[in-house]
Amino acid sequence: PYAGRSISRLEFIPTYGGCTYTLKVWTGGSATDAGTLVHSQVATNLVMNEWNTVLLNAYIPIPATGDLYYGYECNTTGGSPAGCDAGPQIEGKGNMLYFNGAWTTLAVLAPTLTYNYAIRAFAQITAPAAESALMTLASDVRDRTDRVITGYKVYRDGVLLATLPDEEIFTYTDAGLPNATYTYGVTSVTSAGESIPATIIVELNFQLAELVMSDDFEAYPDFTTIIPPWTLRDQDNQPTYGITDVTFPGSGNPMAYIVFNPSATTPPITSVTPHGGAKMMASFAATTPPNNDWIISPRIQLGTDSSIKFFARSHTSQYGLERFRVGVCPLPSIIIQGFQYVTG
Repeated sequence: PYAGRSISRLEFIPTYGGCTYTLKVWTGGSATDAGTLVHSQVATNLVMNEWNTVLLNAYIPIPATGDLYYGYECNTTGGSPAGCDAGPQIEGKGNMLYFNGAWTTLAVLAPTLTYNYAIRAFAQITAPAAESALMTLASDVRDRTDRVITGYKVYRDGVLLATLPDEEIFTYTDAGLPNATYTYGVTSVTSAGESIPATIIVELNFQLAELVMSDDFEAYPDFTTIIPPWTLRDQDNQPTYGITDVTFPGSGNPMAYIVFNPSATTPPITSVTPHGGAKMMASFAATTPPNNDWIISPRIQLGTDSSIKFFARSHTSQYGLERFRVGVCPLPSIIIQGFQYVTG
């Protein structure tokens, strides 16, 4: 299915620093022989035990008939230089190697090594000739098939939004726009320069669904732990940690959540920023963990395809990141055991 495309880059996992890796591509072979060597390129600046991307210095056309092999030669001073996956092997495909003058497989040489070599090739779609002519720069009139795409640039109404530094990144999200009509353009970037943009006109007409309930907690008194119509449940009932050299009403008390205003503490805290406004709901760690604290909305009626959204964050990762679970209770009254969790 990739006939007509070209191999533009290889990725593999090297595992031994004392090895010279030479990438190779063969065509015209069979199931037991690689055929004719059509490309050889030494790989440099490699990072061991990680995927490394090597852009080939020439596109290698994928033939319509016959087999195609791609791999690398290891000239090593020791170690086990060829990275593998966890298996099982795809016999005669992902585990081929040239050993003692003949092609064989890793499992034939060592039946316990049931792996595939960690290597992959990318089948580049080649630009048509007309597009190639439009993308030439100055006096450079070489065909685009001789160039490797290194990334893309995304424009909105002629203004550069982003540079995507990888030919395999095909998505970009432009969030938070007001309803309007926009013209987006995408260009490809090669060693010769930047192409003319391919453009599309987008009409944005997004209508928000009905908002059943929302709260930013700005209307409640600072440091209160009673916020009707919400219900706060402190199931662990343990004293909580305060903040070193900072005081505020209720600090250290057993609590589930508190309406926390960092600008109203003594002294004011400047290192903690609410998502919006001046206040947030804060859950302080119990001195005898684990926390079991709940903030529960009033009973509401949800329609089809409803969603619940909230902003949450850990104050610090020093003691491990915090975890939240979202549950729904269909019962007429609040019973903790009646909640059905809809998140992990």
